[in-house]
Amino acid sequence: MFVTTPLASQPHNEWSILIEPVYISMYNDLRIGDVYTSYVTKLDIPPSGSNPGEYTIAYGTLYDPVILTMKHKAILVWEINNKEKDEKWGAGMRGWEFKNAARKGDAITQLDTKYGEDGSVTEFIRGFRMVNYVFEPFNKFGDLPIDWWAKNYLRLWTREIYAFRTFSNTLNARLGIKVAEIVNSHDIGQRHWTLEDRNRTYEMTSEIDYLILGPHLGFDIHTKHVAVLIQQSVLFGTALHTGNWGVANYTIETGEETIDTSEKSYGVYSIPLKAHTKEVIPATELNIKLFLKELKLAHGRSIKFGCSLFASAYWHAPMAPNWKVGERD
Repeated sequence: MFVTTPLASQPHNEWSILIEPVYISMYNDLRIGDVYTSYVTKLDIPPSGSNPGEYTIAYGTLYDPVILTMKHKAILVWEINNKEKDEKWGAGMRGWEFKNAARKGDAITQLDTKYGEDGSVTEFIRGFRMVNYVFEPFNKFGDLPIDWWAKNYLRLWTREIYAFRTFSNTLNARLGIKVAEIVNSHDIGQRHWTLEDRNRTYEMTSEIDYLILGPHLGFDIHTKHVAVLIQQSVLFGTALHTGNWGVANYTIETGEETIDTSEKSYGVYSIPLKAHTKEVIPATELNIKLFLKELKLAHGRSIKFGCSLFASAYWHAPMAPNWKVGERD
């Protein structure tokens, strides 16, 4: 639903204010890894008469993918423009903002050894495969869990300042400047525990932040009941990529009467990343409005109610990187 309010505030000026609530879905799904279960099945076949016994072994790995999907969210698209009465030129501003995050996390426990009726023995190792890299559990045969977590955060805001030209009762063209900022960050990690009050933590963090600016051209086609706005921009800027791969071992010290839960590191390995890249990003926006009802007010004012379709695409926009650990302990 949206509300548009044309106003005649002065004899020679016409103002239009648009407030459009939009229920939006951001397509930024991220596969951050898999919960894996490796198994080994051994079977001893006893000898039969003079024939020797046989020994068989079977192994494999099952993967359960973990995908972060951002939920739908409501935002506001706003627009204000002004035009001299009976003139063909005017100016305006427009903008919107989206901010959302997807999170997942769980604890993975090791499965008990399985003994089959045929004498087979199946052993399991479970863990979290993170960004296509498999980490073996710190304590394969312990009963303590592996804790893992993942977060994908995205924020995007955009503003437009433009001048528009009226060509007819149904067609306007606008030319202006568009500015936008995109921030995307990933935080993916897992912590392995042992029975000796020690843990090993693997964690990857990364972020990209860029402010982009450039010209944009739009066309506004409108009738009494339908309005269509289509815009194309070419945006230029510099993106800052930051992040870190970390592998750390911790020990938790205990006293005679009290427990000191402070974590003291005795081994930390990290691979920092920081780089700037030049970006050229085309951006396309489409907004289709359907007017359902108009409410007349005093002094030539009116309020229109209706529904709309809104789509915005930033083509080939870079997102926060995921990279493999380069050093392992």
